[in-house]
Amino acid sequence: MAGLQWLLLWLIHWSVALIASELISFVLISYVVALSHASPNGGSNGPGASVFAAPLLFAGSVLLCSLWALCFLMKKEFPNSVAIVPLCVIAAFVIGRFTYNHIRTIIFWGKNYSICNFQFENQRDNMTLIHGISFKNQTTGLSTDIDPSSNPYPNRYIPRRTDQVTFRYMSSKTNRMVWQDFPFDYALCNEKESFAFDVCFWVTKKNIYPIKFILLPDNKIDLYINNRLTKKYLLNN
Repeated sequence: MAGLQWLLLWLIHWSVALIASELISFVLISYVVALSHASPNGGSNGPGASVFAAPLLFAGSVLLCSLWALCFLMKKEFPNSVAIVPLCVIAAFVIGRFTYNHIRTIIFWGKNYSICNFQFENQRDNMTLIHGISFKNQTTGLSTDIDPSSNPYPNRYIPRRTDQVTFRYMSSKTNRMVWQDFPFDYALCNEKESFAFDVCFWVTKKNIYPIKFILLPDNKIDLYINNRLTKKYLLNN
């Protein structure tokens, strides 16, 4: 593309080089993006406009900078405003898009998840066989996973109105990974508003009681909510 820009700069004018390079990049990138999102049976309506925005803006800014550099090296006239204004607009768009996505993520988590402090205690003689604990709201399909081996636990959220807890562990008989589901009573968690400061101050976040799992011998697990024993689980071998 730089060769085409150089040729048009040498033969015609920077404006022609700019329009031609941007038009060609628009066609090529649109084709590549549409092809990469095409379905095998051709039944898709194609990707949305937002999918094209990032690659088109990136390609446009790169070509604009390359044309600007070529004009400088070839000592051709090229108004600085032609490059600076679009680049500033692109930078503002990128910053705005990032901010929008970040705020949207915070709003989503604030509306659908509750903050919780987790603890995991192993009272077995050997190493724990639990590889993961999942909380799921079966109505919304939202879930969150906790790795008991990590401390502190990076994920401090569980879906609101969680009604299922799943243990992922290594079976001592088959030596294979097993998933076992149990009901979970979210009402015992005593959901209440969180007053922690956040950028999205208008989003009402929720806190729940601390949750603690104690791994006992014979594949037993005790669940403590707010330091009170609320449930005993027995895992299959």
